[in-house]
Amino acid sequence: MSLGAFTFVLHSHMPYVLSHGRSPHGSDWLCEAAAESYLPMLDVLARLAAEGISPKITLGLTPVLIEQLSDPRFEKEFDRYLLERADMARRDHEGFQTIGDEHTALLAHHWHQWYGVRRQEFHERWSCDIVGAFKTMQDAGHIEIIAGSATHGYCPLLGEDSTIAAQVAVGVRTYAETFGRNPRGYWLPECAYHPGRPGRRSMEEMLAAERIEYFIAESHHDDSVSSTGLSGERMDALALRCGVSNALAADPISPYYPLAVNSTGAQTHNVCAFFRDPATGVQVWSTACGYPGDPWYLDFHKHNSGSGSIFTGLRYWRVTSGSDKSLYEPNLALQRTQAHAEHFAALVEQTLSQKAPDGDGILCATYDTELFGHWWFEGPEFLYAAIKALAARPGIVRSTCCEYIDTHSMRPAGAALPEGSWGAGGNHSVWRNSDNAWIWTRIWGAEATMKRLAARHASDRRVERLLAQAARELLLLTSSDWPFLITAGSARDYAETRFNNHCTHFNVLASLIDTVDAGYELTASNWKALAVCEQQDRIYPRIDPRLFIDPNVNP
Repeated sequence: MSLGAFTFVLHSHMPYVLSHGRSPHGSDWLCEAAAESYLPMLDVLARLAAEGISPKITLGLTPVLIEQLSDPRFEKEFDRYLLERADMARRDHEGFQTIGDEHTALLAHHWHQWYGVRRQEFHERWSCDIVGAFKTMQDAGHIEIIAGSATHGYCPLLGEDSTIAAQVAVGVRTYAETFGRNPRGYWLPECAYHPGRPGRRSMEEMLAAERIEYFIAESHHDDSVSSTGLSGERMDALALRCGVSNALAADPISPYYPLAVNSTGAQTHNVCAFFRDPATGVQVWSTACGYPGDPWYLDFHKHNSGSGSIFTGLRYWRVTSGSDKSLYEPNLALQRTQAHAEHFAALVEQTLSQKAPDGDGILCATYDTELFGHWWFEGPEFLYAAIKALAARPGIVRSTCCEYIDTHSMRPAGAALPEGSWGAGGNHSVWRNSDNAWIWTRIWGAEATMKRLAARHASDRRVERLLAQAARELLLLTSSDWPFLITAGSARDYAETRFNNHCTHFNVLASLIDTVDAGYELTASNWKALAVCEQQDRIYPRIDPRLFIDPNVNP
């Protein structure tokens, strides 16, 4: 007898970092995620498919990540990164051998081989096309790829509906161009949802306008449980820093039954919400009881400083308490993934039988893709073992979200969700608080300016390039990553610099458009400044500024 459906929902995202520095902040972030998460994820999918087990993962790839992985500059940056890391491991191996540390020398040799294999896979197995490899998996029916907002803008705090509509529309168009089909599902950045407000459209109305059928939402169903979507190690500190309480629904909402959402009664196309399961979320996110905290797994935080205090960034220690870490043992770590996978599958089975006893529900185990491999090195192997363990339980139907929609009836439309996110406290305070409130004043001003310029100059050939680049800069400065990094305290200087630079570029471009509008000719220096922006921030080459005029305009 069926206990219900299950899917992993994995959200893959990286802010725009190409041509904005390398290390410690910049393109190395993207390269780390590609080496440690995206390539291992493709390997897991291919291995399962070869064994006759269709993974049925619901995978989000944000448009800004797709743009970067598809950029020719990424191929060069990634090759450089892999060669540099392999060389670091080689030097570490020689150094550890010199001092007679054979165990660590073997680990260094292991890293040297590991980066070599990643480079071979990238070039030979996946033809330097990570996005294309995921597309092949979708075309074969093994995964479902869902769309996302253009630059992961935090929609509930944006000042103009037109900006939100543009974030959605650019994301949907990028998806269609990349995967040769229209998306059915959508990842709301930070799972941040807002219902309709006076004079403002609801999030589901924005999605309905693009024919999206469902989105992923946070499950604010219990006032005793805080959101655990953010990395567990930061969540408690962020909650204390923001001083916030949980977001709650007026009535409890079961996270195991998708809900057709309509907070205003205005939309004509049903949009459903699938909810993140808190039980399986805790098992992975929590630092107190989550699997990644197992003492046999690779420690994320401790890195080798190298001889002469030269930082190599390679990791040789496992998760152990205190500063005196024990050395990593890869084979023993892999054994732990099997035990944790069996525990996870049993938890899914138990949760469905208790929380959705009619056998008609779905459990969505929702995480950041980068958690698997980058933050939790053994995470991809856990996914491989977990999907196999779930496949061995006939009562659990592995299903992507759209497959579930095709075989089930949604609860009636007309429901409203609470406004909130998967951040600490379940509301917006991680992205707007005393540390980062200043950026929102500047965002709202830029949004209003863009709306004015688009309305006046959308068909003006004199400023066509200027207006298109202004649209790109606005999308980039509204990324949710900048306020998050400021709040979290990680890479704060980088986030502030990036935000300020995009604001400066936008304001310069807006000023040049007004200059042309006033009848003045632009100088060679002005055109050079535009060319610099176009070269550095060259996402969405076919962007349509008319999207920023009004959310009801759909060019």
